[in-house]
Amino acid sequence: MPAAPTKEQLKQHVLAEIDRQAAEIKSIGREIWNNPELGYKEKKTGILMAEVLRGLGAQCRTGVGLTGVKGSLSGRGAGGVVAVAGDMDSVICPEHPNADIETGGAHSCGHHGQVAAVLGTAIGLAGAGAMQWLDGEVQFLGMPAEEYVELDFRRRLVDKGIVPFVGGKATWIALGELDGIDLYLASHSGQMGGEYLVSAQRGGTNGFIGKMIRFRGREAHAGGAPHVGINALNAAVVALVALNAQRDTFLESEAIRIHPIITKGGDLVNVVPADVRLETYVRGRTLEGIFDADAKLERAMRGGAMALGAEVDMTTLPGYLPQRPELAIPAVCDLLDANGALAMGPERVKRGTAEFSTASSDFGDVSHIMPAARITTGGVDGPGHSKDFRVTDEYAAYVVPAKVFALTIIDLLWDGAAALRAAKAAYTPVFTPDGYVRMWREKVAAGGKGG
Repeated sequence: MPAAPTKEQLKQHVLAEIDRQAAEIKSIGREIWNNPELGYKEKKTGILMAEVLRGLGAQCRTGVGLTGVKGSLSGRGAGGVVAVAGDMDSVICPEHPNADIETGGAHSCGHHGQVAAVLGTAIGLAGAGAMQWLDGEVQFLGMPAEEYVELDFRRRLVDKGIVPFVGGKATWIALGELDGIDLYLASHSGQMGGEYLVSAQRGGTNGFIGKMIRFRGREAHAGGAPHVGINALNAAVVALVALNAQRDTFLESEAIRIHPIITKGGDLVNVVPADVRLETYVRGRTLEGIFDADAKLERAMRGGAMALGAEVDMTTLPGYLPQRPELAIPAVCDLLDANGALAMGPERVKRGTAEFSTASSDFGDVSHIMPAARITTGGVDGPGHSKDFRVTDEYAAYVVPAKVFALTIIDLLWDGAAALRAAKAAYTPVFTPDGYVRMWREKVAAGGKGG
């Protein structure tokens, strides 16, 4: 590489370095895939991330927000801070072929590929010596607990003051661990078909709140004296029927999704169930729609309890904010698409997509407080969160996003970080970090009053 490369020469050098290290990047993705860990329990993944980052000469902290990792590489001077982030946790999918036999955890969410991409980005930039030509800092983030699961365990962590929020990014925001970042980059895998490898996201997603519901009845012998008991399971069933009867009152424009599960249906088959528990999300396009649906949910739960003479307790937990298309930064999305075209060819980039997803992600929370952009990457097949999800192309799943991130970081931090400063100037935050935390606490305290 020339003593003082042009930006285009530096990009080519970094691409060559990532290709040279492609086998190592794939190996990292495979290692995480084979060792899935649930949220706030990502110990092996954290150790792996720290080892790789420190081996590259990066500054690194572990245990951030309990299990997160934060590494950084510095450039030749001040300019700005770009973070590239990956979720570390798995989902619970015990029937998946790669599921952990004890926990049921499996990376059928594709988060292992996010972490591989983050580390691949660091490998490319550090191995090519790129930071000496860039103005600013790059942070490499391993984010804990994106999947909103094991709510009882997570709530105990919050109650004990171990973490401030159920979700990992909300916890990092509350702890100030995202302060000072000028642009946050992330990825997510998806079924893009054989034609495409990458696409910058310009669309939106639902947000949600979490609900924990407990019906309390009275035990009795289920065969000999059921009339003495109060059947909490029947109360829950009546409540769920009442909830289903509400569905045609949800506005289609709000994209409401409520999908409860029964996590405890009683204690013994010959005892009238007296302790029955449900978990659910209340999803929607806006917070107003979410809390309107939540009021109807709570009303249905109380109605089911009243019908059977049971009692019901409901807990509302802060969830994730919707991802709003108007918060996307067109210039950054264009850079991501252009660098995908540079790395793989324009025919492999799906441009200009603005689809809305009724799924949710705490990326939406980050995008409300700072400039943020995310790409969708291919290389996987099968429905997400299912036993059929699998990696079909390790290069597309792990190496491609690393290339796109590394090239985009060069663009952003080149020439005094002019492109980064322009992106930041084009963004208006919805919340400050303190305002975000306050919003969730006020919303949860005021919402879900039923009616």
